[in-house]
Amino acid sequence: MGIVVSLAATVSGYAVGLLTHQDILNSSGIIASANIGKYSDQACTRNATSISWGTCYPGGNATSIVYFKNLGTVNEAFTIQTSNYVPSMASTYLTLTSDYSGQSLTPGQVLKVTFTLKVSSGITGITNFSFNIVVTSQG
Repeated sequence: MGIVVSLAATVSGYAVGLLTHQDILNSSGIIASANIGKYSDQACTRNATSISWGTCYPGGNATSIVYFKNLGTVNEAFTIQTSNYVPSMASTYLTLTSDYSGQSLTPGQVLKVTFTLKVSSGITGITNFSFNIVVTSQG
């Protein structure tokens, strides 16, 4: 009977050794992020933080170019809106448009966007103005 027990322990110990194996599986990933950069040059080296429209004339237009670059990790589209007109009545006489048509940018892609500021011919009572251009990206 002692031989049977000893043999069982040896077989059991040997079987465990055959069934144990260890491998290392490396893993990595990218966290999805949405981020659109705004630049004043095509090489995207100078951040565009503001637009100066210069002297604008009633009934006229002014244009400015901004380069948008997808700095995120996913395809992104963006929206452009205006806010915070000073004086507030300037929003009645000033209209901002762009040639951006809502297309999606792939990561690293650069897109040239031309902004046009249209000034109403009926503008009165405003000598200086400012407003924000709000760019919201969606990835």
